[in-house]
Amino acid sequence: MKTDIFTLIAYRPNGIDTCRGCLMGQSDSDLEINSYTNIESIAKAIFKYKEIDKKSEREYCDYDLTILINGHDRYSCKDDDEQERIDNIFDEIYNYEEIVKQKEKERLDEEAKQLAILKENERLESIRLKAEKAERERLAKIESDRQLYEELKKRFE
Repeated sequence: MKTDIFTLIAYRPNGIDTCRGCLMGQSDSDLEINSYTNIESIAKAIFKYKEIDKKSEREYCDYDLTILINGHDRYSCKDDDEQERIDNIFDEIYNYEEIVKQKEKERLDEEAKQLAILKENERLESIRLKAEKAERERLAKIESDRQLYEELKKRFE
């Protein structure tokens, strides 16, 4: 079986934001080229760049992503059988990308649940510590009253 090499070229051009001739912000260009040997890895990388584009507040251009499979883009292969195989792989990458998005969403949901559980545990621990402190203070007051009682009892005997 042939091992495919997936190449991801991520390029972001310079970006400039102006308003009425004034420079409001700018971002530098960026170029990254990475190779992968399986669909899962390249799909995760694609997802990562798309997330960077979504979360980026100060970048004024998004990444342009180019995917090559064994050096071919989606439409450059001359051999029809190889082109069909490459088309199928591209479809699989994009389908896997959706799976990665879903898994990432599930992971974030699980992290949110865990965070909520931790906060609830912290709240309950705080309540428990306050109750323990109140009980210690109550017992200290009882002990203080007992000592006072013993002192007064000795005095009046």
